[in-house]
Order: sequence, then C-alpha cells, then structure tokens
Amino acid sequence: MDLRTAKRGDRTRKAKSTDPIRAMRELEESLLALFTGPALVEAKNELRSGEIAAEADFLEKRERQKWKRQDLLSGGPPPQDWAACQYARTRFEVISRVALRAISDQFKPDDLVLLGDRAVKILCNICVAKLRSYEDLLIDEEHPMREHFRNATRWWLYDNLRKSTSELEASAWQRCRELDAEKALRPEIRQPCSVDALAVEHHRRVGSPSSDVSDLVNDIDKRKTERKKLRDDYKGECKSAGVRVTDEEIARAANQRWTSRTNVQKWLSCDPKYDGAPDRLIRQVFRNKPHLTKPNATAPQT
Repeated sequence: MDLRTAKRGDRTRKAKSTDPIRAMRELEESLLALFTGPALVEAKNELRSGEIAAEADFLEKRERQKWKRQDLLSGGPPPQDWAACQYARTRFEVISRVALRAISDQFKPDDLVLLGDRAVKILCNICVAKLRSYEDLLIDEEHPMREHFRNATRWWLYDNLRKSTSELEASAWQRCRELDAEKALRPEIRQPCSVDALAVEHHRRVGSPSSDVSDLVNDIDKRKTERKKLRDDYKGECKSAGVRVTDEEIARAANQRWTSRTNVQKWLSCDPKYDGAPDRLIRQVFRNKPHLTKPNATAPQT
C-alpha cells in the first residue's frame, strides 16, 4: 500500500466516524431500543415522519425563497440558515416527544438530558452539511477561514436550540414525577419489562407452577437492581472525580464493537443475550475503572 492510498483510507475512515447522518441513526437506534411491541413501531414511525416533514419544509423554503450563496459582507444570517435552524428544531421536537415516553427506571431524566444535548450537536452538524452548497465562493475550500465560518454557523445554531434542551430537562423531571405519582396511587399495577414477560410466557407454556414463575421474576428484579447499582455507583465515582461517563462510553470500554448505549441498556434489563461473556466484559469496566485511569481524566468529557 502506497502513501497516497493510505491517506485516502484515513480520510474515508475519518469521514465515516464524523458522518452526522450516521451519528443520528445511531442515536435514534439507541432511543428505539428502549421500546418494545406497538410502542416501538409508533416511536419509529414518529421519528421517520418528523424527519420527512423537516426535510420537506426545508426544500419548500429553498424553492420559495430562491436561496443564493452567502455573502460574508452582508449582515445577519441568510434565509437558508434560518431554514436550517427550523429543520433542526422540528427534528429535535420529535426526538424529545419520543424520548419523554421512554422515561423509566432504566432511562432517567439525566440520561434524557445527555441524549438531548447530543441530539442538538448532531443536528447542528447535519445543518452545517446541508448549508455547504450555499457557502461563499470567495473563500477557498481548504482555507482555514472556511472551517471558521462553519464553526460560527454551528454555534449560532446551537445557541438557538439551547433553550429547547432546557425545556426538555424540565419536561423530563415533570414526567418522572408523574410516573412516581402513578406508582404511589396504584402500587398493585406492575408493568413487566420484556424480559419478565418472556420468562412468564415461557414457564406458562412448559407448565411450570405459578410459584416458579414468581421466583423467576423476583430473581430478574434482583439482578436488575444489582446491575443498575453497579452502573450508578461507577458513574457516581467518575462524577466525583470530575469525569462525566455515559452508558455509550461504558459500552465502548467493554467492547470495541459496541458503539451505542443500547448494549448497556440491554444488560441492565437482564436480556439473556447479555449474560455470560457480555456480562463479564461490562463488569470488568466497573472493576478496572478505565475512565478514571486516563491521563486527562480530570476534565469533564463532552
């Protein structure tokens, strides 16, 4: 392999790792992993409909307003920047609605806030990519000023969307309080997770006594509690050291092939596929504490 081929391969790998479209797909997949059955179908359809509506509105404004390339000497953002901002806001509102329905013991308001902030940053990158066709041609593509103006646009978009993340956090805690109130009023109603339901159905089919079914569900509950405590204790220890660690980062530390928080969420829900080797890999992260042993572990991760 010659030097030119190697450089081209590096650029390809870097493009894949920084592709905002791919990053948004991974975020949506991690969100959809929190749903099952009809709720999963509804959430998936809502996300797709929101994306289609945002794209249609963006294209309609482009045709109606007849956008031209940006003139850097003119004051204020051009109309296409405002259209991109509305595109991001529309998609973020849909993601927020779906995420609020996922609030549970496994997906708390703090987790939702992290997901929301990540979604805003990805949407800003998507918008910057959509606006490249309208950048001023007076600046060469390779000139540092080109990236400077892209960063300025990115931060302008982020500043306009930042209020939405604050509103999402307030809605998340409100939803959490509503769920707690429902549990207090109706403690006899218990919504089983997918693993509970599968286990109960299996034992019914094979004719196991009802006492065995109850023992199995109780055992799953104990394992969920133990795993969640391990995860929360580790996050708390990292936070005390000034390091913010997410489920996605725990998953990546456990297995290089894991690229989203879905793997840790399935482990927390006691998915049978995450017993054995996956269970040992995740527990090894909590024992070895890789996020605390890094040289730069004193600064919060973003």
